[in-house]
Amino acid sequence: ATAQIDTTAPTASIDPVPTGSINSNVDFVGDLYDNGSGLVNPQWSVSSGGPSTPMTNCTFPAGATRYVCHWDTTGLSAGHYTLALHAVDGLAHATDAPAAGIDLS
Repeated sequence: ATAQIDTTAPTASIDPVPTGSINSNVDFVGDLYDNGSGLVNPQWSVSSGGPSTPMTNCTFPAGATRYVCHWDTTGLSAGHYTLALHAVDGLAHATDAPAAGIDLS
């Protein structure tokens, strides 16, 4: 067997970035790619100026490159929120997608 060398972090992006003001539940999609050791444990999180909170209603099947997360906005205050996507590969190389700003109305 040949050993594979992985020296690069995965790539991550939020696509499409939601636009406009959101006033209902919404699904987000992240595009992830790793050309080496494979993706493990990607994480969506959201913040509104304070510490970020992990989003838990997300699916990332083994071998997938699209990471879908359903955000239940019920009970959240109107205002600006920041959505983040963090990706890690099998050798702990990590990257963050450019954050997306979202306005809840």
